[in-house]
Amino acid sequence: MSALMHYYDYAKRTLFNGGGGGALVRTVDGVPQNGVMDNFLNICAFALIAAYMGYLILMKSKNNKVQKGEDNINPIPHLKNVYNKCKYTDEQANMPKTDEWKHNAWKKWMVTLEDRWNTFVNNIDKSKSEWMDKKDAQLIEWVKELQAKWLHFNPNIDQEYKIEFLKKSEGWSDDKWKIWMLTEAQQLLENDLKEWLSQAEAEYCKWTMDTWRHWKDSQIKEWITLDWKYEEDNFFSKVDEFSVEVLPIEDQRLWYAWKERIYKEGSDWKYWTSLKESKLVNENWELWEEWKTEKQEMFNEWLQLYTHKWIQQKQWRLWIGEKMSHEGYKPTSESIAVGASPDEKKDEKEDNDASSLNADDNKRRPLSSPYLRTSKFI
Repeated sequence: MSALMHYYDYAKRTLFNGGGGGALVRTVDGVPQNGVMDNFLNICAFALIAAYMGYLILMKSKNNKVQKGEDNINPIPHLKNVYNKCKYTDEQANMPKTDEWKHNAWKKWMVTLEDRWNTFVNNIDKSKSEWMDKKDAQLIEWVKELQAKWLHFNPNIDQEYKIEFLKKSEGWSDDKWKIWMLTEAQQLLENDLKEWLSQAEAEYCKWTMDTWRHWKDSQIKEWITLDWKYEEDNFFSKVDEFSVEVLPIEDQRLWYAWKERIYKEGSDWKYWTSLKESKLVNENWELWEEWKTEKQEMFNEWLQLYTHKWIQQKQWRLWIGEKMSHEGYKPTSESIAVGASPDEKKDEKEDNDASSLNADDNKRRPLSSPYLRTSKFI
């Protein structure tokens, strides 16, 4: 400022002092002389010097104010970083958001996340219980449909089970029917249950994992969309390992600090979610295995009762009659007795009407047997 004032005094003496060749008012022995052109040029020169001096004074004053106000706000003037000026302060404490503050913010958020996880587990356990109650009801209805289905002849049994039953069963004796029902037929019914449980298991696993992924995604989204976090990531992500090298030292320090911080956050998040997912999957699998084992035991109990009743009522005779009707034959007592042993043929005619009544009763009330109702499925 003093140098500027000295220059101003020098210009004033030169322009207004009569002795100078560039004086604004030319004098000879103290007497002013007329010089219109000289006067005009000197006035213009003085105006330019005054304007330049004013500009220098204004810029120096502005720089002093900026320096006093921004010394502790982590400025990045070279990158025109409005973010640092506006977002690096804690709204509650009105303090700068230092690296330490940001590390602590992440730790506090992870502690809160643990509490949210416990709430999530309680909610999903409740939902799993409701899901399994629903599956219980569906399984009971499925077993009822399976029971009704096997009371009658199925013309598509070969295609459905990929066997050759229709041809090989022609001319079977009652004993062969009994053996088939206690062996191959039971195996087919058990395979039906395995397929049903496999579909239910896939649905259960998908539902569990979809619920978990949706929850964890919503949690991390909440963190990365915090105002200060979003602004910081959005700003620094525009700089990479190559372009950061041309930045000033302070700007590089801020970028590397951010890079280190987000790496740690990502590592912590991956580790935490890996532990929780493993725990969730293991607990869900144990619960599913327990539920599946219980249903298999119930089904096996029902299957033994059902096959016993199926054999006791000689249900194959109804099958044979329905097969003949399906193929266009009119069933007779003799045709139904095909394959029967001599003793069975002897009583066949007497029992035919009773068997027909039993068959009709099975059609009307396939689930009405008190014997079958001892199963938990009925």
